[in-house]
Formats: sequence, C-alpha cells, structure tokens
Amino acid sequence: MSKMLNTFDVAGMLGVSPEQIRRMYRRGEIPGKKFTSTCIVYDFDEIQNLINIGKLKYSEAANA
Repeated sequence: MSKMLNTFDVAGMLGVSPEQIRRMYRRGEIPGKKFTSTCIVYDFDEIQNLINIGKLKYSEAANA
C-alpha cells in the first residue's frame, strides 16, 4: 500500500497553497478520497504518477 498524504503534504510537493489543492480536488483534477467530512487523503503514488506524466505541475521552489 502506498503512503497516504494530506492536503498540506500535496500542497508542499507542488508548491501551491492547500486551498489550491482543495479546489483541484473539487474540480476532479487531482484524485483523493474523503477520509472525514473535513479531511481528504491522497495516494502518494497517484500524485507522483500525475507529476511524472505532466498532468500536475509543481513549483521548482518547492523542490529546492
């Protein structure tokens, strides 16, 4: 099983705000699963795959 990430983890990976990740999730641009009514979890492998194939862009500053 892959590592699960929260909204803040994904935001840090991509170099965007947590609110931007929430908007992307609501629009269906990023896969996630509702864990509780206020918590969304994301699969690390799914996020990494989307980055690798170019579907998700990340900030170079986030990886510096």
